[in-house]
Parts: sequence; C-alpha cells; structure tokens
Amino acid sequence: MLKKSLLRHPGFRRDDASQKTDFFGSPIIVLADMTPVRIAIDARPLQEGSRLRGVGQYVYQLLKNLPTFEHVQWFIVVDRALPYPAELEALRLRTLWLGAPGWQFWVRRSSQAYGQPVVDADIDLFHFTAQYNVFELPASVAVIATVHDIIPLVLKDVDFQKYFHGQQSEADAYAQKIQALGQRALAILTPSQATQKDLVEHLNFRPEKIYVTPLGCDHFQQVETGRPHPKDSAEPPYALFVGALDTHKNIPGLIQGFAQVQDQTLTLVLAGPFDRTQSKQIKTWAKQAGIQNRVRVKGFVPADELAQLFAGATMFLFPSWYEGFGFPPLEAMRHGVPVVCSNRGALPEVVGDAALLIEPDQPGQLAEAVDRLQAMPVLRQSLVTQGRQRASELTWSKTVAATVKSYQACLA
Repeated sequence: MLKKSLLRHPGFRRDDASQKTDFFGSPIIVLADMTPVRIAIDARPLQEGSRLRGVGQYVYQLLKNLPTFEHVQWFIVVDRALPYPAELEALRLRTLWLGAPGWQFWVRRSSQAYGQPVVDADIDLFHFTAQYNVFELPASVAVIATVHDIIPLVLKDVDFQKYFHGQQSEADAYAQKIQALGQRALAILTPSQATQKDLVEHLNFRPEKIYVTPLGCDHFQQVETGRPHPKDSAEPPYALFVGALDTHKNIPGLIQGFAQVQDQTLTLVLAGPFDRTQSKQIKTWAKQAGIQNRVRVKGFVPADELAQLFAGATMFLFPSWYEGFGFPPLEAMRHGVPVVCSNRGALPEVVGDAALLIEPDQPGQLAEAVDRLQAMPVLRQSLVTQGRQRASELTWSKTVAATVKSYQACLA
C-alpha cells in the first residue's frame, strides 16, 4: 500500500521525471510541478553513545558527503531534548527537531507526536540510520533503514545475557522489532553482505529488498610510521587492539592468544572507551594469563593520538566474534600496519586478501599468526602493500553513491 500511494503522489509518475542525470549517471528525480523531493536523514546517533563508534562515523560521513541536486532538499533530524551535535553545525543542512524538551525517553519514542515534525515538513523519504532508533511514521512517508548488524541474534551464545538478560522473551521482542522495520521500509541498507545474509537467514528478509552499501575508510588520519608518539604512548614494538569492551570483541581470547606468543619483547596495547571498571577487568585477564607486564590499557584516545598509535604499531590484532562491518582493521591498513583478524562476520569480505585470518575461538592461531609476522618480513611487507590497496578501495563517495541510488529506487 505504501509504494502504491507513493507512486500516486503528483509528480512521482515516470512520465513526469526529468531526463537529467546526476554525477552518478542516474536520473534526477524532479516533480512535474518542480516541487523538490524532500529527504530526511536521521542524525540522532550523533547525539547518543553511538557518536564515538562506527554508527556515528557512518551517519556523519553520510551527511558530510551528500551531493547537491537541483530539485532535492536534504534534512537532518535530531532530538530536541539532546545536545545538538557540534560537528553538524558546519554542514548547514536544514534541521528537523523531534519531540519536546522534558519528555521522558520512553514517552518520546512511543508517542506518535514525536515524529510529527517529519509529517509537518512534508518529507517524502525518511532514512533511519540505525535499527535501534526507530519511531512511528504515517504511511504517507516512505521509509528506508540501515541495519548495521543483528549481533544479539547471531551471537546468542556470546551476547544473550548482555542484550536479553537471559530472557528468551526479550530476544523474541528484539527480532520482532527488526522484522517490523523490514516490513515497514521500502528498502534496507546493510554495510556488508554478511549482515544481508544474516537478515535473510535469521529474520526471513527478502534479499531483493536489501542494498549492500559498504562503508568508507578514507576519513581516517594517516601518520607516517616513525613519527614521534605521544609521551604517554607505548614504545614499539607493540601489537595494537582498538575497540570497546563488548563481549563480541573477544578481548579475553585476544589476551589468551597473546600469552602464547613466542616473542616476549612484544607488548600488547589496548585502546578503547574503557571506564575504570572495564580497564581493571582487562588487567585482571592479563594477570590471569601471566602477561600483566606485557599488556597496557590506554582507554579512550583522541583521534590525532590514535593515528600516531596506529602508525607506530608492529601489527594490529582483532579476533572479534562478529562485526557488521569493522572499521579498526581498515584504519590499521591505511596506516600501513599488517592485520590479524578473525574469519567471522563481515571481516573476511572487508579485509579481503590483505590480512591473516584466524578462528576467534582458537587463541593458538592468533599466537601463530603473530609469530609468523615477527619472523617473516616479506609476509609483513606483502600485507602492508595489500592492506593499503584494500583500504583505498573503500571510500565514502562510493558509500553515498550507493545510498543515493537506493533513495532513487524507492522514489522511482
């Protein structure tokens, strides 16, 4: 019903469309009466905890790289009750404010009035940029949504307790919520074929409805190896891990594997948004493995210092149980750092042939890969060269181009 009503909208008939094309070579959508198409993109992840994670980077780069069309108006959507993201101010995009100050979170998200500004602005297409930020919109607004991953459903053995408190009813409710989003949206975007496959296998999504839009990594700062490091950073040689203390990141497995590395001069540095309790937990794991003197926990590192930390690393280790995409290995590759990562989730398709792949449940494989890189300079250099090439292939301009084409398909 939604698509039929959209096609009946004045000016959305194919015989009313302009024959002009954009710089992607696709027809520009122009309403017969020259009324601009209005597309709203959800920027709320930049107001929440996702801001410092991959989802936040995705939303920001999407907004930053939006092309200019003669008859398309872009809008960003933010929550009135949360701080306005400073990084969006320079973009100067039209802004829609959801909700009202002082409302309770659950009331705001469950109330039909929360999304009324979208309706009032006569938005033609709304893009939910994360699957957990959905609110109700009337059928008159076309919807497209990005599903970054369904980790809680794929990794029940690993993350069931964390996400669902051990309750199957909560897991069922989560699955139903994602399924409802799939039914409501005209199209679903995923950052990887792995997530696309998961949606089809676990939630019975229709494959033809899913657009794979790989993310870019050309936003990462690059620092030449050998530059001075921040005074509080580890001195080479060190292996680096960057990520949060999420169960699926497999930090215990990382430490267990590193404890089996033959080169006792190599240290392990972990950087991520760890609070004091989490840092203490990591140090406890290191002590239990007998390598407390070879493990450094740095916690959150600003972008400029993180770039230098990457550049100075001997190698990058990432034995994650699952990633919907996986930025950190690509950031290492852009800095010319060889990568060892797991063969699960989206990581194999993201890194291609430019990394050593291991089973995340086999710590000995991680140790063996580290030992190989330490003993084989030719292998190291090969991975550095291949890694730089692979990282150069993933750009935000390609991500935005693929995203815009999905918009056009929904509005055609």
